[in-house]
Amino acid sequence: MNPLCDKVLHKILKHRYAPQVILAYIKELPYPCAEEDLRDYLILSNADQIMLEYVKKLIKSSKSCSEDIEARMFDYPNAPEIVLEYIKQFKLSGESQYKVFGLKNADQIMLELVKRHGGNVLSAEAQNLIQDLPNAKEIMAAM
Repeated sequence: MNPLCDKVLHKILKHRYAPQVILAYIKELPYPCAEEDLRDYLILSNADQIMLEYVKKLIKSSKSCSEDIEARMFDYPNAPEIVLEYIKQFKLSGESQYKVFGLKNADQIMLELVKRHGGNVLSAEAQNLIQDLPNAKEIMAAM
């Protein structure tokens, strides 16, 4: 699939079927869309699905995103799923590590983060907050 030009994409964003069209477009792209375009897409009603698909494309391309986009992953109801997907390939910034502790699966995310990227990627604040997680011993052992 060839990428659509900006002019066409901005026209699509005004259409009532924009959420479905943009999601299908992102799924079909062989690479992640540009962050500038993503910001436009995240105003749509299915922004959570769009963000998840974007992260999946990032992983395939081995290209991480900006801290701004990383922070926005936490804005959606499916944030636990998005973040778990993201850390399969990428480390989290210190600010995002702190946000993890507000998610229902913080223990699972922190364990996976440490297993994949090592304990040295954790901020001092995250290391302290891990002590309050139910699986703190398991996470510390994985570090």
